[in-house]
Amino acid sequence: MAATSVLTFAFARRARRGGDRALLRLRIVLVVILVAVVGVLLFLPLPGWMVAEQGVCGVLLLCAAVLAFRFRATPTS
Repeated sequence: MAATSVLTFAFARRARRGGDRALLRLRIVLVVILVAVVGVLLFLPLPGWMVAEQGVCGVLLLCAAVLAFRFRATPTS
């Protein structure tokens, strides 16, 4: 999880600067991680505290994905 958060942060910084490819990578990573979180919640028997943690992470990832898909990269010169 730590590695994906570092990658997500790096892609978000590059996308913010206008990197089209970084925005695409950010979108892909966010969707993959969101699907993984949902898969963990649906298919693994977890203690209550971990379900709550994964749920919060899933909601935050969903918010980030909505923002990433609403954002349009501007061409850099």
